Amino acid sequence: MVRQIPRRSHSSRTTSPCVSGAKATFEQSGLGPKDVDFAELYDPFSFEIIRQLEAFGFCGEGEGGDFVMNGRIRIGGELPVATNGGTMSFSHAGVAQLLQKPLNAVLQLRGELPPQLTVPDAKVALATNGGSGALFCDVMALGKEPVR
Repeated sequence: MVRQIPRRSHSSRTTSPCVSGAKATFEQSGLGPKDVDFAELYDPFSFEIIRQLEAFGFCGEGEGGDFVMNGRIRIGGELPVATNGGTMSFSHAGVAQLLQKPLNAVLQLRGELPPQLTVPDAKVALATNGGSGALFCDVMALGKEPVR
């Protein structure tokens, strides 16, 4: 299901389209931040990760910097983020990068990444894309379900 989120004025980094997108994603999937094993967050700038961690409810507003600096986003941490190094260190290939986050999430869930980049036993991923100064944000939950 695709849902259009209306645009509105935003005064806080946690009242952005990312908040609406994450809320809709979590509601539609029946999941919440505690269910996510890793996140492939759009990361053109280091602050963007912090902003999204706060906006999506992984930590409170103003707590994102400490969340990152305390190592909670590294592989083996509470919420591994940008497990392939992200767009700042891996690649920012213009429009093509819009597929990079969901593709890496799928590879991670399938266990097809090198061991040093693998999140053990990952079953649920959150992947995002954004742009235009955070005026839009795509949020998707991806999961691994047992074969029936």
